[in-house]
Amino acid sequence: MQVSVAIVPPEGVLNEIEALVDGIPGVRAQLDMVPTGALRLPLIGLGNLTRPDVDALCEHLEELVAEIGLTPRIGLAGAIALETPDDDTVSLGIAGDVDGMITVAKALPPMVSDFGFYVDRRRFAPKFTIGRVTPATTLPVLQALVDKLEGYRSREWELVGVDVLGRVHRDDGAIFERVHVLYTS
Repeated sequence: MQVSVAIVPPEGVLNEIEALVDGIPGVRAQLDMVPTGALRLPLIGLGNLTRPDVDALCEHLEELVAEIGLTPRIGLAGAIALETPDDDTVSLGIAGDVDGMITVAKALPPMVSDFGFYVDRRRFAPKFTIGRVTPATTLPVLQALVDKLEGYRSREWELVGVDVLGRVHRDDGAIFERVHVLYTS
């Protein structure tokens, strides 16, 4: 199974994002939207692992992650779109204790590398990608999405842990299933 460690917002926040996107005509037809079951903030990718390897890794990480001792309060707010010429993403920003969330994210790679995994630390970006522009994306639809995201602010939640996720492929797209939760305090 393809495994990653990520932050997954609470279900209510995911439902709000889905309703926001569905309220904008043409968005799903013109942008490559991330399916609701795949919405997450990736922290590290671990690649393809067997279930026994995932269980061993989670057992190894359990106490180490708890030693981080942080439960930052975070939420989602504001639009981040097309930041660089090669960036085709539309995302929500992170609000609240962003520094605490980044501390949690930066603590994970050394813990995983101690277990024998290489993690590219440059891949983490503190933004919650919800879609990508496509050749079919028109400026009015993109602007409508950015305007809605700019005005959106989710409720904040305590980041009491990070999720170990396994990617599952279905006919309606890939989703992620929670394999384990690593608690940060």
